[in-house]
Amino acid sequence: MRSLLAMARAYHAEMNAPWPFDPEAFLDVVEAIRINGFFRLTDKGFIAGAVNRNPLNPEWRVGTQIMWYGDADLIRQFRKWAKAQGVNEIHCSCKPETRVERFYSSFAQPCDAVYSEVI
Repeated sequence: MRSLLAMARAYHAEMNAPWPFDPEAFLDVVEAIRINGFFRLTDKGFIAGAVNRNPLNPEWRVGTQIMWYGDADLIRQFRKWAKAQGVNEIHCSCKPETRVERFYSSFAQPCDAVYSEVI
């Protein structure tokens, strides 16, 4: 099985992120999510997510996919887990106009766009 760090490095490279990859910080975040959220690692990838309350309505619980690298089964597992947690909504993110965006559009509608300005 590919190591988690190898997959995280590949995920970072695919994101074309403007910041350098920090393996120690990544592993710290993964450990926190394992304790308080959802984390799965397979030979095909990993996914991490959590449930939070909407800041505009604390009764509205949102499952948020934080990181996802791998096959579609991982996102299905996250969605199943989030629904079991009693969420009202599930947020998933991806780059626009990609196969991932097409996959998400098969079960969800666009809500917000995230724009990143590196200062």
